[in-house]
Amino acid sequence: MKTCLRICQEDYSAIRSHLLPEDGLEAIALALCGRAQAAGRLVFTVHKILTIPYERCIREDRYLHWQTEDVFPLMNEAMNKHMAIMRIHSHPGGWPHFSVADLETDKEFFGSLMTGWCEDGLPHLSAIMLPEGRIIGRVYYAGGRARELDSALVVGEKIESVSLEEDDVPDGAPPEEALRNIQAFGEGTYKMFKNLRIGIVGCSGTGCHIIEQLIRLQVGELVLVDPDKIEAKNLNRLVGTGRRDIGKSKVYFYKNYVEGKRLGVRVAAFPSNLFQSEEARMALSTCDILFGCVDSASGRMLMNTLSTFFLIPYFDMGVALDADGVGGVSYVGAQIDYLIPGQSSLMSRGIAKQTDIDAELKKLFDPSGYEQLKKEHYIKNIQVDRPAVISVNGLIAYHAVMALIDRLIGYRIEPPYGSATMLLHIDGSILQPEEKFTRDAYLAKYKGRGDCSPYLNMPYLSDVR
Repeated sequence: MKTCLRICQEDYSAIRSHLLPEDGLEAIALALCGRAQAAGRLVFTVHKILTIPYERCIREDRYLHWQTEDVFPLMNEAMNKHMAIMRIHSHPGGWPHFSVADLETDKEFFGSLMTGWCEDGLPHLSAIMLPEGRIIGRVYYAGGRARELDSALVVGEKIESVSLEEDDVPDGAPPEEALRNIQAFGEGTYKMFKNLRIGIVGCSGTGCHIIEQLIRLQVGELVLVDPDKIEAKNLNRLVGTGRRDIGKSKVYFYKNYVEGKRLGVRVAAFPSNLFQSEEARMALSTCDILFGCVDSASGRMLMNTLSTFFLIPYFDMGVALDADGVGGVSYVGAQIDYLIPGQSSLMSRGIAKQTDIDAELKKLFDPSGYEQLKKEHYIKNIQVDRPAVISVNGLIAYHAVMALIDRLIGYRIEPPYGSATMLLHIDGSILQPEEKFTRDAYLAKYKGRGDCSPYLNMPYLSDVR
């Protein structure tokens, strides 16, 4: 079981500022965390932080004592909501290990927490921040068993690993097929890619190009979700497909395609609608990055919500091509939106409309009711085929992966954008930063909430869990 911590940039900065003051003495903070567990991963997601005032502690450069009663309200909330507590303190001297005193304090604190407060048997986390902002940790289970935290990721304008070690790759020289990637982006980026689990929802026009690029970058694992089978009309834009593939599941086709390349990329495939598969949603909740390659407003909204609850940076893509069918093209546009959990959303950006979401969910969960409302003209027809070609789909997908690389290593001269609209018919573009958009106040309340009931605060998903 790999154990991971995810924290948004705002909370990370606040914790780092508190834990590493100029006086060089130890300090402590706590966090209420959500959890996600699936497919060999346990993820802690920071939902709310509590910094313990310096005056409430006895602080030295190698010693810290604090008042446990200060965190009783947070412990009550963890108990009532079945959430985790993270205790994180600093080692300003840089000692990258848990001391004997740390282990004794953890044993007492988490033993009391799991026997007197949170008696659901679920794990909690102890962590240490080092002077450069790196984080090490230990996950505590009921009965006192503990294991090391494997990774920690900060999610914001940048996507930054703050783990002490980033070399969970086999010893020895990198394979020859990785050398050009290392020359371009560095060995650290290559190692980070090897540790990433990336979810792709929609494996058709843009999704197949995302898959193709990520396997060449040699990511550790892909989670593919798409309920559809390959049709003849898809063959003009699905990478690697031909007539003999008509009727095959898209996700299983690409699972076999990726594994056949033998580049070390693992693949989990879910031939399901995301609304109707708990297993697919749980697998995505443990991903480090999400790519949304779907047209539906409801599907995009669900991914945006999932990314918020589980602190996963989300790249959403959309393509529009207006043509008259006889060679006249009036508009070719593509858009990439980067969504930071707890900030603006597809709804607050005006991309996903509530009326479209309601209509699509009605069709999915109540088909007969949907048809009746459509007859009565209360719902517009949401099934409209649009022109789609490999050149436009491929272009936006390649821009999206480069946007991911920029978030990881920061190669652009200008600051990263929140939204990029490419107007290909006039060879222009519109770039908008995150601060141009309105924060989604509703979703922000659930930043890092993790698994809960009802799932994602969507009661209708509970029926298909």
